[in-house]
Amino acid sequence: MSSRPSSYDKQPTIPLPDGATVLRGGAAWAAVDTAARERSGGRAPVIAIDTYPGVDLPAFTKAVAAALPDYDIVDIEDAAALPIETIDRLIAPNLTDDRVFGVGATSPLLRSTTPSGSPRCGGA
Repeated sequence: MSSRPSSYDKQPTIPLPDGATVLRGGAAWAAVDTAARERSGGRAPVIAIDTYPGVDLPAFTKAVAAALPDYDIVDIEDAAALPIETIDRLIAPNLTDDRVFGVGATSPLLRSTTPSGSPRCGGA
């Protein structure tokens, strides 16, 4: 083992601009809801949430559903978990024998796989 001290930051921080406010709990979710609705342009508001590995996703999902009951929750990992045959069929037009230059796909995979384009996988 190395005798050098670790430079790993166990409590990383992000500097915030002067006057910034950190919200927690219900106040945070209410602010997220307000921001999503203000930016929706008359469409249904959308909120994307990403988590770190190790987050208790069932508990987190339950908390989000309780805080934002008017939203549908889509777990993209579940929504995208299609049988390999289905995925192969969907991407077949974009596959070539050329592993380097191939063909770039421009179609959204989820929209191609569900009638509505936005599957409901759980939540409120």
